[in-house]
Amino acid sequence: MTLASSQRRYLGLMFFAAWIALRAGLLGAATTQLRVAAFYVPGIGHFLHVDLSWLAFAAAIALLLRSDPSEMAIRVCLAAMTAAQAASHATANLQRYYSANALAWDLANFVQPMWRAAHGASMSATWSGDQPLWGDHGSFVFFLFAPLTRVGSDPATWLIVVQSVLTAAFAPSLYFLARRLDFDCVTSLTVSAAITSSRALANAAAFDFHPECALPVLLTLSCWFHFSSRAHMFALTVLLAAGLKDGAAMVVAMTAAWLGLRPWRTQTMLVASCAAAIACFDVLILPRLSGWPSYLRMNSSAEVDYLTAMNSTIGRAVSQGGLGWLHPISWFGGAPWALAAGLSPKLAVKGIAFQYGFLWVPVGALGTLFALRWLPASMRKQSAVAWAILTIAVNAPLELSDDLLLHHAEFTQLR
Repeated sequence: MTLASSQRRYLGLMFFAAWIALRAGLLGAATTQLRVAAFYVPGIGHFLHVDLSWLAFAAAIALLLRSDPSEMAIRVCLAAMTAAQAASHATANLQRYYSANALAWDLANFVQPMWRAAHGASMSATWSGDQPLWGDHGSFVFFLFAPLTRVGSDPATWLIVVQSVLTAAFAPSLYFLARRLDFDCVTSLTVSAAITSSRALANAAAFDFHPECALPVLLTLSCWFHFSSRAHMFALTVLLAAGLKDGAAMVVAMTAAWLGLRPWRTQTMLVASCAAAIACFDVLILPRLSGWPSYLRMNSSAEVDYLTAMNSTIGRAVSQGGLGWLHPISWFGGAPWALAAGLSPKLAVKGIAFQYGFLWVPVGALGTLFALRWLPASMRKQSAVAWAILTIAVNAPLELSDDLLLHHAEFTQLR
């Protein structure tokens, strides 16, 4: 039976509504266990970075491909997707916080100094000998987040909400970047949906407070400003991203350098140099000034397990970046983490899998867009949909082998 164009459109939008319902289904979940059961196939889905709720969206896109949806309809879908992701992240994190499962490290240790600074005291951590909070990892943006601790009766609630919104804002920023690069609206929405459904990104947004959750939206916006020839806003977003954390500074510096090299742009290279200088300051000088431990010395002191490092680097790269890792910008921007995994199996086991791994996601997104640009315009829609579905199929065995090896390495270290 052949469906009319209007029937395909309505059926596609119905599938998309189902996808939104699955994403927003977390609002009715009482525990994290219910959330996992609702989003992942038991035994296999746990290892996917792109959750299986995206399959409904893939069906919608497959139908919409032939019905030529309007730009307005796509933007409505984008807004619904963004709102569902923000609600999903915020609900998971607040449920964790209000049920007393949040940790002192990565929530209380950040909230208390920011609350002090918002009330006129120094941004020092009393639990660590009054060391300045910004001295740990070079997270200078804590000063921008500090006023949120004065909103409402609880100092942590709005930090969590704003973190969730910033993480979800990655989807529209990626969509509009794709449109700026002359992709059609369906391809742009397909790529943004697949990339922003990353498990690593969702885990980071749902786990206490991490200022680097703003990296995906800031890095994507910086690229949009770059391709729109808005030099001042490009510099502002790059420097804001560099102030999130030492690792974010490394990623944004390398990405900006790539943009400045092809073709050569002196202003862009100057901005990239400033971000690189911030990264070097954070890693090499700041520990001596602030009294915090040197993470470079800490992570490079362990015995190197090359098999674990290689597996972690390649597995995370392919599973989080997908098609993006065919393009050199992904390896260029992800070079700091490839180097980190080689230096330390501890970072490979403890970091790449979770807290640091999601910093690769926006770089993989850029690589995906640039890789798709290699194709003729007539092939991009079908290629984007095929890539998204293939990403889901390929992620399962990659994540399974990767996690098993990392768990073995972690057990060996603990023993």
